[in-house]
Amino acid sequence: MPKITTPGQPPIAAPRDHERSPLSQREREIVALMAQGFTNKEMAKKMFISEQTVENHLHNILEKLGISRPPDGEPAAQALLREWHTLKVRAVGGKLA
Repeated sequence: MPKITTPGQPPIAAPRDHERSPLSQREREIVALMAQGFTNKEMAKKMFISEQTVENHLHNILEKLGISRPPDGEPAAQALLREWHTLKVRAVGGKLA
């Protein structure tokens, strides 16, 4: 299983069950890097792609997960994190986990 590594941090494994995930391998890599706090620019450099490609992946991730598009000016990564936080709070009965 491919792992995304960052010096000084434990590796993050990509999900095993590709058939259940609506996200492509590349999109899962973007989510894992985003979860580690990488900026779009840092992700682009690490993945050898342009910042625009990272942004395109983030918008595709939002669409596939049914998350509404961010308001003008809000980065897609921030919208994804905002939605994740909302879902996490709901999952633990309204309390922050």
